[in-house]
Parts: sequence; C-alpha cells; structure tokens
Amino acid sequence: MTRQDFNQVTGWKDWNQNRLKTGTIIQPLNGALEKVALPNGEFGWMAHAPTEIVVKLSDVAEQLSFGFGIFDGAWQEGATDGVEFRIITHELNGQEKVIFSRDLDPASHPQDRGIQQATIDLSTIEAHEVILKTLPGDTAPWDWSYWSELTIK
Repeated sequence: MTRQDFNQVTGWKDWNQNRLKTGTIIQPLNGALEKVALPNGEFGWMAHAPTEIVVKLSDVAEQLSFGFGIFDGAWQEGATDGVEFRIITHELNGQEKVIFSRDLDPASHPQDRGIQQATIDLSTIEAHEVILKTLPGDTAPWDWSYWSELTIK
C-alpha cells in the first residue's frame, strides 16, 4: 500500500484552505478547524462540543444545506449525553437570532445516529455570516460531533 498524496484528490486543496467548494472561507472561533473523514466517505469538520465556526455569506445567499452528527464511537465506546447543533446569525441590526437548533442523543435515540441533513432558507435573513455552534449536554468528554456537506446557494 502506498501513501496517497492528498493534493491529488479533487477538492482537497479547498479543504486544506478551510474553503467550501463555492470558495466561501470558514473559520473557527475557538480552537483549530480539523478536517475528518466521515462514515460515508465524505469529509467534514470536527466540532467537538463546544465549538463555534463562522461561515461568511454572500449578498445573494438563498439557502444553506448541511450535514451534522456525532461519531459512532462516542455512543458505542463512550458515554456521550448528546450535542445541540445550533446555527445563529448576527443580523445587521446587531441582534443574534437562532435559525436552526437540533439536539442529537444517539445513545438514547437510534434515529439520531449517522449523518443528519438539513436545509435553511436564508432569503429572509439579513446577515453576512452564520455561526455553526455545537453545545454539549451536561458533559462534553464524549461529544465527538461534526458538520459536513456545507452548501450555500
């Protein structure tokens, strides 16, 4: 087996530069942004709760689609008590607004296992960025959460 040069993998350069396929730059507000392989073969961003990641929006952004979840090892081998996935905006008037919130607890709820998908309508939101947050339950040690497949249209 030979070691693969990831620079030859389509899209890896963008991942390495913390960019979405659309060229949108993302940046962490706390800690480093770590790219991880997901069970479906795609890549995502590790977001061990608590984490905040800023995604800049263009003036014409109409929709944000994304995946999110908790790695299987966190509930199979560990003791996660769940993670809240939240997306907020800082609107032009200075107000913070929650535009998405979902709690996952894969240890207790089988439907919370695997990659979850969601889409948010951005057409009525007056903001230049969204913040992707992961928040722990009562404890954080096994909250191995991630975001993936971020697409802005």
